[in-house]
Amino acid sequence: MKSAQMIVAFLGYLAIHFMIYVVVLRHTRLFRRERVIFLYHFIPAVIMALAVLGLSIVPASGDMPASAVLVLSLQGIYSLSFLELWSLAQGSYSISILICVGTAAQEGKEPNFSALEHVGARKRASRLEGLQRLGLIQSCERIYRLTGVGLIIATYLRLIAWLVDLKETG
Repeated sequence: MKSAQMIVAFLGYLAIHFMIYVVVLRHTRLFRRERVIFLYHFIPAVIMALAVLGLSIVPASGDMPASAVLVLSLQGIYSLSFLELWSLAQGSYSISILICVGTAAQEGKEPNFSALEHVGARKRASRLEGLQRLGLIQSCERIYRLTGVGLIIATYLRLIAWLVDLKETG
């Protein structure tokens, strides 16, 4: 396979992957879950990475390794962008606040922030449950502590924040 063919085939794959989600999967209940969406991107990305790396090892042309890096980079950009946009579209707390304030302003009323407290509490509970399911935290009498794996990941994330000189975290 030539380098240009690999890139064209990969762009076709991206288009098909996106269209399958838009036309079919986004209408299913299963694909409203963060874990499922992540796996929808992660599993094909791993397969694609192995395929591209395998193709780049086979002697075909001198620009095959560069094309492999391009394809893997495009996969990363596509998947991260998709996941970020999906996450933002899933009833983001900030979007809920903006809708609440906008609706209240149109009706000439004060915003009902008490309803938003429930949204925030549900999001927090969902995040904590997800972290527990992944084995990153454990709860003891409503006090959450990092597990061994959670500590390793937290340390790694702190290292990244230090390397990029991140001053604030959210």
